[in-house]
Amino acid sequence: MTHHPANETHCAGRRLATVREIPTMSGYQWATPSLLRHAIFNAEDRVGSGGTIIPGNGLSGAIIDDHLRVRWCECETASLVDIERSLIRQLTPLMNTTHNPAKSQVLAALRKECRDIGQS
Repeated sequence: MTHHPANETHCAGRRLATVREIPTMSGYQWATPSLLRHAIFNAEDRVGSGGTIIPGNGLSGAIIDDHLRVRWCECETASLVDIERSLIRQLTPLMNTTHNPAKSQVLAALRKECRDIGQS
């Protein structure tokens, strides 16, 4: 495995950039973060409210392949659960509610509502 530092911007000849970095790149000033998030959200085919398939914009492969930064660390499999718990406690990601000291009560209520609807 090759590790690229967090500020590394090239990998195998491809330019890697985050949504915030793309508008600062030469020739991409028109691509606002809002526009890019919209393009990412609509990259893949999805089902509309009437059940029809809404085609994606064709960017899914380019976005995932060319604009995703990945960080990893090697560790023993047995310690992975402890590492995950520690990171959840430290970073308090919104969607991870187990072990999250700052879990959202609003999210918990919405999840409960979804479960109740699913069980009715």
